[in-house]
Amino acid sequence: MKTFNIFLLTSLVWTFSSFSSYTQYNPTIVANQVGNGLVSYQLSNIGQNTFVFTLFGDGTFSTLQNPTHVFAPNQNGYTTESYFARSYDPNVPPKRTAQTGPIGTYTNSTTISNTSVNMTGSVDVFTSWATAQNYENFYIIAFQNITSPMAVDGCLEFYYNHQEITVNPTGIKIYNNWVNNQQITSALGNYTSKIQWTFKDLQLNETRYVYIPAVTHATLGQDIHIDVRYNENCDKRPISSPHTFKSRKYPHDPNYKIVNKECTKERISIQQELIYTIGFFNDGEYFAEDVFVVDELDSALDASTAQLVDYEVKPNFSITDNALFFDFLNINLPGTNQIVPKMYTYDEAATYFSFKICTQKNLDECINNTASIVFDTQPVFYTNTSQICAISDCPNYTSCTDSSKKENASETALFEENESTQLKFSVFPNPTNDVLNVTVIFTGSTVKEFSLTLRDFSGKEIKTSYIENQNTSIFNKTIPLKNVVNGLYFLTLSTNQGNYTKKIIKN
Repeated sequence: MKTFNIFLLTSLVWTFSSFSSYTQYNPTIVANQVGNGLVSYQLSNIGQNTFVFTLFGDGTFSTLQNPTHVFAPNQNGYTTESYFARSYDPNVPPKRTAQTGPIGTYTNSTTISNTSVNMTGSVDVFTSWATAQNYENFYIIAFQNITSPMAVDGCLEFYYNHQEITVNPTGIKIYNNWVNNQQITSALGNYTSKIQWTFKDLQLNETRYVYIPAVTHATLGQDIHIDVRYNENCDKRPISSPHTFKSRKYPHDPNYKIVNKECTKERISIQQELIYTIGFFNDGEYFAEDVFVVDELDSALDASTAQLVDYEVKPNFSITDNALFFDFLNINLPGTNQIVPKMYTYDEAATYFSFKICTQKNLDECINNTASIVFDTQPVFYTNTSQICAISDCPNYTSCTDSSKKENASETALFEENESTQLKFSVFPNPTNDVLNVTVIFTGSTVKEFSLTLRDFSGKEIKTSYIENQNTSIFNKTIPLKNVVNGLYFLTLSTNQGNYTKKIIKN
């Protein structure tokens, strides 16, 4: 057996689609021979935000949407497989195949369009785009002789845990006798299973691949532990190359819904005003391109009076029957676990909006209100149920006047628009460590009574300050936050002119 000095191994993860149907998505692949072993592929009906993994019939691969490749002569031709994965969409379509006829002599044996992943060189690790629970992905082992002028032999081992992934041995793809003598056994230590191969005559600068399809069982965000080991002899202690990957986390929506009052006044013949605030953020690994919020109103709320009063990103607002629709089109809300094109903070990944609405008259029960939120095509998320009850001795209720009603359901009366003319509300520093400085400048008439309420992201009230005799045009206050845990908070200034909310980061 030949020996070798240094042996480089690269383990990469790539994902392809499961074999489930997706009736609204039907990509196609067509292969055309254009000369001397050169084959061009046209992939159609792919759609936006779609990743393509094309496994050529000779064992090489590409991640280009319309790849070209030069094949070695082969009178039997080649079968090429393309897999399509729409970003974070678990309902990925089946693979598509293209058959290439016999290949004659050729003059160039390299792929014309290089793959977007460098399989050799330094050890690189890439997570896949859809290693979601119960879906299939490829683990690719790439290994290369980069130092020995003489061809080398060796032993290759792939370790995994069956609780995290399941491997179908018959689906493992081995081309050109790159490895042989496949064995699957139980593993000791931190892994439950091991697949072992031997290889021979690996030439200097030659790269070989093993493609291992596996179904992911890890829940979203859970680690997947894999180890690839190699040595010149399977009986010797191998060199370990452990890798950890996470099961993909699609755009996900922790959220809250709060109302600005603790109660409503029982059995009075006037409508009372409530302000609801809905907040959500994306803790996934991908942008949420569109966000859709629907608020199915309680019968005790008058939908015709609903008005959007505060927001960071303005939604399209509409009313149908007894439901409010807020469509955030092209919001592109980043995820806090996202790394491409950069890492994002909670402040960048979170947003909120508020609307005011009038109750019906003569309330005598509790009002329960829940909203649904959809990120793109992901499953629906529901907010907590915001409950407010009618009681006889309710203080501080606010009545709705005729002027507060909208003449047209498509119009809005935004308090945010009034901020520049009535008051200016600022907080600093933000993010903050120990204290938060608040400044309110009243540019219109001075507001004598108002409150400042700090809430956490779940909507829980942390602290409230009531100002009952403000006689100057400038108000300053320092709020201590030393004993407040790190996280995302909302500071709301409530006046008789409206509510103004700032997003606060405590770090």
